[in-house]
Amino acid sequence: MMNFWAPPDPGGRYSHHERFEIEEDGWIVFGLAAGVWFSYWLILHWFDHFTFGMIAWYFEIASFIPVVAYFLAAEEYGTNPLKWWPMWFGYSVECKENEILDHKQIKKLGGPYNVYQISTDTIKFRRQKDAFKYTMFDYRP
Repeated sequence: MMNFWAPPDPGGRYSHHERFEIEEDGWIVFGLAAGVWFSYWLILHWFDHFTFGMIAWYFEIASFIPVVAYFLAAEEYGTNPLKWWPMWFGYSVECKENEILDHKQIKKLGGPYNVYQISTDTIKFRRQKDAFKYTMFDYRP
């Protein structure tokens, strides 16, 4: 019996395998993602077939890219696209308190439409005026 915390025996049956090398869930996730993409493509392709080829061939394949981009951005910044402003602009300042701000504290600083906490050390403000108030005055939540 080989325990996961014990190194493999140099002459043992499993000595040629690296520890934790086998990832069995990767193929399941890949299969599900491929199935979703294939189903989406099939529906779009049938729609194109019944509209007599009005959709360009490259759009059938590449139309999935904005959907994936939306899900990636929604995972980081939330589902509302109006709260995605920290991706492109904003004024980063050092956080006075080295902890994650809760919803009440963020609302006091201006709400999620004006304040985004990148890490425990950095806060990003949408307006320079709010960043100046936070850094110069005792503007703690």
